[in-house]
Amino acid sequence: MPEYIHCSVDGFGLYVHAQHVEHETAIMREVAGAYFWDRLPKDIGTAIDVGAHIGAWSMFLKRRNPTAHIAAIEPDRYNFDALEWNTAGTGISIYHAYVANTQKRRVVARLPGFTGRSVVIQPDERPRFYDKSVTYEIEDAPMMVRLIDVIDLEFGGKPIDILKMDCEGCEIDVLQNARPCELAPVLRIVGEYHDGRANFDRAVGKRLRSDGFTIDYAENLTAKNLGVFYAERSGL
Repeated sequence: MPEYIHCSVDGFGLYVHAQHVEHETAIMREVAGAYFWDRLPKDIGTAIDVGAHIGAWSMFLKRRNPTAHIAAIEPDRYNFDALEWNTAGTGISIYHAYVANTQKRRVVARLPGFTGRSVVIQPDERPRFYDKSVTYEIEDAPMMVRLIDVIDLEFGGKPIDILKMDCEGCEIDVLQNARPCELAPVLRIVGEYHDGRANFDRAVGKRLRSDGFTIDYAENLTAKNLGVFYAERSGL
């Protein structure tokens, strides 16, 4: 069993992996400060967290609104164990799974030393942030779920107040290929982009705007090509 240490960032506490304290507390700090919280209404009732990692975003939202119904999805077994630990007794539904639209064999590629950089890829595919000097840890991916499955099973087709996506570039594939019925219940989307703002907007922005969303961006000032996007249905 992994060893955990309880760490707090501005009064927000989680159990983090003992050997990744610096990295995971940095993620907590980023989640608490860079995810457009000032744009979200206080009464968020339904949320899906794709790429939940150890649970920082889900738990921050739960602290903000204790009655929120949240489904958190994480494919990396190492991270999922910590997610399970952090969400125990909170009422947050957790899935050891990845989100996609097609049934193909996939693996989880983990960058050693960085638990927030795991990505789901096909076996013959290189990770999006490929580094030739590093040997990636590879494990078979868990079950696949579609967004519509989670929306129907967890929420009975109710509107989804917020969909959060941070899956190391896979958000492009999911949002590009989402069926109209999957995005129709979603009112807001927040998440990270990983290949530069222009590339993300070219790949996903047009699709979201055609579905009635407006999009704002906040660039990461310390990491090239990274930032956070926020999409909201017009008229909210």
